Amino acid sequence: MKTVKVRLYGKVQGVNFRVMVQKKALDLNVKGFVKNDPYSILIVHAVFQGEKKNIEKMLNFLRSNPGRSQVEDIKVEDRKGESERFLSFERKM
Repeated sequence: MKTVKVRLYGKVQGVNFRVMVQKKALDLNVKGFVKNDPYSILIVHAVFQGEKKNIEKMLNFLRSNPGRSQVEDIKVEDRKGESERFLSFERKM
């Protein structure tokens, strides 16, 4: 089980980005959440937890600029030793 914290920069709010991320995460059996940054319309935060290969597929999906999004940069932080276990994938505000 791998857990990563992700920050996405670009045109990622107001384009149904979180909906697409949630759908892909559910398709890949990735747990965690995605939420808008409350201080910037150009940032979305996410935590992904699951099999390493599925996390990589999730990150590749994000890099492909799904829908009308324009992801300019992705920062990924490995959360080794993360004790929190997610049961599903949530789309938060």
